[in-house]
Amino acid sequence: MSTSHSKSVGGIRSIWVQASALVALGLLMGTADALVRPIKLGRNTTEFTLPVTPAPGDAAKPATTGADTSKPVEPVQTPAETPKAQPAEPAASGVPTSAEAFKPTPKDQLPKGQITLAEAKAAFDAGETNFVDARPKEKFAEGHIPGAVRLELVDFQNQIPAKLGLLPKENMTIVYCNGGHCDESERVAEMLENSGYARIFIIHDGFPGWKALGYPVETGEDFE
Repeated sequence: MSTSHSKSVGGIRSIWVQASALVALGLLMGTADALVRPIKLGRNTTEFTLPVTPAPGDAAKPATTGADTSKPVEPVQTPAETPKAQPAEPAASGVPTSAEAFKPTPKDQLPKGQITLAEAKAAFDAGETNFVDARPKEKFAEGHIPGAVRLELVDFQNQIPAKLGLLPKENMTIVYCNGGHCDESERVAEMLENSGYARIFIIHDGFPGWKALGYPVETGEDFE
């Protein structure tokens, strides 16, 4: 065997040994990282129930949150049963209105942890609920659910947002964005859960659906 051929074979063997070592090292580091930093597979979710409002005679008692199941909770109507969810009257021109064209997503088609517009509106009317808008500030200024606090994922990147002081942890929290499979809502919901909020739900049809059904809307810029 020639000297040049031996060097060639030796070089190939050396490269193969180095590549195998790198692969083994990568697998070892990945395993160690998984042990040190467990992977979070989504957030905890519970069944949606309305916040329980204290009776007038219980005014002196601490506010009761939705986690209290000692009192019966009135069932939430489906969008078809909710008066404001009914399609609006056709316009004089014969062109369908936005409420007429929009169809709320049925409850049985929602992913776990997401709620219908009717459920969100019932929670809004009941009070004792935090609403979080996960959309950009331009969209928030154009219209949002009254009383909502705007929080994007970027707000959690460097430190705990000061705005969390406006969201009582004992309240149920409802997050929304542009509707559908909106990653922004899910990721903000996970950050809120990591910050100590327990009962977090997402409006599946988002703000566009809320507005299409004629539910309360306010405009105005977010404070920084």
